Order: sequence, then C-alpha cells, then structure tokens
Amino acid sequence: MIDALLSRADFALRLFHLHGEGMALVMVAGGIIARNFVTSRALAGLLQAMLAVGGFLYPFGYLAWSLMIPILGLQPSRDLAEAFLWIPFGSAALVAMSVTALVLASELLLAAGAAPGDP
Repeated sequence: MIDALLSRADFALRLFHLHGEGMALVMVAGGIIARNFVTSRALAGLLQAMLAVGGFLYPFGYLAWSLMIPILGLQPSRDLAEAFLWIPFGSAALVAMSVTALVLASELLLAAGAAPGDP
C-alpha cells in the first residue's frame, strides 16, 4: 500500500517536471504573440499577465499533489490540487490563449475585409 502511494507521488512529481517545461513554452510563445499581434495594449498586457500567472502556477499543482499523496491519499490530494491549483490557473492560461486566438482571428478577418490600399 505504501509502495503504491509513493509510486503515485513519484509519478505526480514527474508530471510537475513535464508540465513545468511545457507551460514555459506556452508562456513564452503566447506572450510574444499577444505582445506583437494584439493591437490593444491593455488587452495584450492582460493576456500576458493571465498567461504568466496561469502558466507559472499551474505546474505547481502537480508538485503539491505529489507532496500530499503520502499524507492524504490519492483521491483527496488530487481533489485539493484540482480545486486550488489546476482549475483556476489552468483556466487562466487556457482563457488567455483562447482570447488571443479569437482576437487574432478577428483582426485577420477585419484586415481581409478592408479594401486594398486602406491602412
């Protein structure tokens, strides 16, 4: 029983490492796209902030989960990490990337509908 819990904790720790690396790429690429292609500076700043906070704190849910598994067990620790870290911060990163994609698509459609020679 204890060996199974420690194996799960090790797996969660590996997920922390994996998601930490992946979210770093999302934060950098999304931040560059938002800063360079979103015309509203206020919206670009908000999207960058959401990406930074969500992308930075989301992987720590896996670290917290790996530390709580031996203490609370598998499912209670997963529920806590999900409620307090994965859902809020993962949602922030997903919403930021979704809004960035929608803004870019709308700007592309507006540019395609503009007459040639219009600024």
